[in-house]
Amino acid sequence: MKKLHQARLSSRGAPMPVVVYTKNACPICAITKRFLEARSIEYTEINVQESPECIEQIAKRTGAKSIPVTEIDGSFVIGFQKEKLENLLKIAGKLP
Repeated sequence: MKKLHQARLSSRGAPMPVVVYTKNACPICAITKRFLEARSIEYTEINVQESPECIEQIAKRTGAKSIPVTEIDGSFVIGFQKEKLENLLKIAGKLP
């Protein structure tokens, strides 16, 4: 189940383990979200068109200006890379 928040902190102040930076009408963003949802991975979606300052932050942290960007416990996946997503989710304890 996804959660839509602007902040990257839960109500308890703990970091959100999975964040997907998206934009409107982005088919690869939709594929990434469906991938996570099919595995029951909870994530926070941040639409960079609604929060344009985020794209600059992503570019500074990753060197990438393309979307989607998925952040899993501080590691980044640019675009949809199934194997990399699976590996990072396993390391984060989100997949067996």
